[in-house]
Amino acid sequence: MGFLALSVLLLLAGGLMVTVGVVMGLLAIFAGANHPTGGNDTIGCVLKGAVTLIIAGIASLILFVLIPSSARAAEAPPFAMRFCAPWDELKRSLARRYHEVPIGGGVVDRSTIARLLASPDGATWTLVTIDTSGMACMKGTGTGWEPGQLPIREKRT
Repeated sequence: MGFLALSVLLLLAGGLMVTVGVVMGLLAIFAGANHPTGGNDTIGCVLKGAVTLIIAGIASLILFVLIPSSARAAEAPPFAMRFCAPWDELKRSLARRYHEVPIGGGVVDRSTIARLLASPDGATWTLVTIDTSGMACMKGTGTGWEPGQLPIREKRT
């Protein structure tokens, strides 16, 4: 089981155990107050069980906090693997969501090209690579795009 799955399991189990323990404790107290003989033996067992659940739940929550976030993040796939889609779909999505349009690009190798998209005001930008199948993967995103100029070619005489 990976760190991410373990973290989620600990969080859910801990929360559930604490909740069930508190409910059991409240029910035992309520039942004891309304029982004609007090029902001390049964109430004592239920309260012990409730306290055990609460302690186990708190321990699970503490373990969740103690698992380093870097270990949880290490299981996540690389940025590009998480944000890939067909080029036309990705281009439409970036245009709709961030008003980004392609502003430049170039050849990476024989099977890959790069495209840079930016919003008209430069508020956001996205760098994308596109393979020969048309699959585009985001390689970087940011804010505050400042357009540059291509260097001026010297005139040959």
